[in-house]
Amino acid sequence: MRPAVLLCSLLLVAASCRADSDEECDCSKVGRGYRGDLLRSRADNNDVEINRLNIAASNLEKRLDAVRGGPDVAELKARVDAITGSDCGRDRFECADRSHCVNPLQVCDGESDCSDGSDESDDTCRVLMSEGSSWGAAISHNECFRQAANHVRVVIARAERSDVLPSKVALEVTTFLYANNGDLSLGRAEGFYNYGTRTASFRAVDGDILDLKCHFNGVDDESCHGLLYRGLSEEPCAELVFVRE
Repeated sequence: MRPAVLLCSLLLVAASCRADSDEECDCSKVGRGYRGDLLRSRADNNDVEINRLNIAASNLEKRLDAVRGGPDVAELKARVDAITGSDCGRDRFECADRSHCVNPLQVCDGESDCSDGSDESDDTCRVLMSEGSSWGAAISHNECFRQAANHVRVVIARAERSDVLPSKVALEVTTFLYANNGDLSLGRAEGFYNYGTRTASFRAVDGDILDLKCHFNGVDDESCHGLLYRGLSEEPCAELVFVRE
């Protein structure tokens, strides 16, 4: 029953008037005085509140429609993590629902360790540095190499998933170092791509390219943040942004 109908019924009883149940009475003819004014005021307030709630519900529906048509929630989470950092850090895998952190060795091993199964999802278990792909980076300074260089290129010659450690993909790469004087130096490196940390790590076998780590932020699959290391040093001698060529 609508508030106006209920109000009329109460006023009619108070004024000893009668209205059929299927008809709405004229409230202006009954319930005059303090009590009638009070009930009418409450009804008006109820109508205002109902109208406010209808507007709020409509606005909420528009916001939900905007979210459904906007960026994927996982992508938004990855963008936030790229800026603020994940609660699990780079050495652990964070479940998509942020329920807990998983050891990288347990990611893409065929058994779900996240309650939402995100550690075994198709998106997580993709090799971002796939066989045949090429990655290049500009060199802005020369603290790592014996000669002045302006560009480094890494080509993935082999990418093979490990049977012993399914959470990793064995990589073999050919490296190209372009010197400022036009010389080109070739090298080889071996390493792994780790599903759980989205990081590729290489150790030089020969040539001028030093040890390299390249981390994907989970948002942009076309580039990774690279760090070059000299020998056994734990401090990088250069930071590079590798872009898929």
